[in-house]
Amino acid sequence: MVYFSSLCDENEGLRVLMYIAADEYLPTTEAVGIRMTIHDKDDFPFPDTFGYSAPTGYISSFGMNMKAMSRLAAPYGDCVPDGKTESYIYEDYVYSTEGCYRTCFQDMVIDQCGCGDPRFPVIGNASHCFVFDPEQRKCLEDRTKDLGNIHSSFKCRCQQPCKQKVFTVSYSEAIWPSQSLNITLGSCT
Repeated sequence: MVYFSSLCDENEGLRVLMYIAADEYLPTTEAVGIRMTIHDKDDFPFPDTFGYSAPTGYISSFGMNMKAMSRLAAPYGDCVPDGKTESYIYEDYVYSTEGCYRTCFQDMVIDQCGCGDPRFPVIGNASHCFVFDPEQRKCLEDRTKDLGNIHSSFKCRCQQPCKQKVFTVSYSEAIWPSQSLNITLGSCT
């Protein structure tokens, strides 16, 4: 469980103090901390691919810069206009290349296994594979193993979106708390 309080500072941006209840983590957990994703409100967050980790025991600082990109659509370029495609598993979000690869993978799993990978949404009447069904689990494991890397191991045509916001992030950390720290909580105005 994560507890946090935030403080807005016009000079330093958003400051967040979080308490990570490390004693509530499973013993098989490989790391304790938070995973943060910086994305546009219309983009589906992919923290496993595009996330940043902030470990406990450190003060983490993230600086970010946003760039709006515009690519030319056909006949001059090859991008997906209007952020939409026919079949896309992240229906309420705009198209992204990562989402396209995951959609392509999910379509292949549904086609070959008759059910979808539970890590991703499904479209239409398809259902997720039941992990306790040995046949479905074996098929899903085989598809995942055969593909290895979902970006390069199977044939899928995923173009860039014509309009996209790209965030560049810089990160720094220092041991926390320092000996001279005096925590005071304020409010955003």
